[in-house]
Amino acid sequence: MNIFKWLFPHRSDASVRIVQGDGSDEGHAVLIRIDAADLSGSEEDIDDLSTLEDDVQEALGAAGEVDGHDVGPTDATVYCYGENADQMFELIKPVLERSSLASKALVTLRYGGPDSADQRQVKLGS
Repeated sequence: MNIFKWLFPHRSDASVRIVQGDGSDEGHAVLIRIDAADLSGSEEDIDDLSTLEDDVQEALGAAGEVDGHDVGPTDATVYCYGENADQMFELIKPVLERSSLASKALVTLRYGGPDSADQRQVKLGS
């Protein structure tokens, strides 16, 4: 197994990032969790996820990147990475609210790397 796929299971194009200084330059993430109750399990859902990813990437522009999605038995998660989670969320929030698939999503804004406890969650549509 490729070590990068093991270390970064959600990153399809994992790369090494060299950080100089005190490490405060850790990237941020916005994780869009869609509950399985909002998914029918059809191929149409996968198409809708792909369309959602494209729309989110367009809204993000240079502020971040969509790095794919995972679909499990309880949810689907779309992964976005960039330097400012708050900015990314403000850019994509209108897209999520318009989406029939993501309008009730639970969005996690993570400030820092994968092990960061500095996070906040926003429940859309509530």
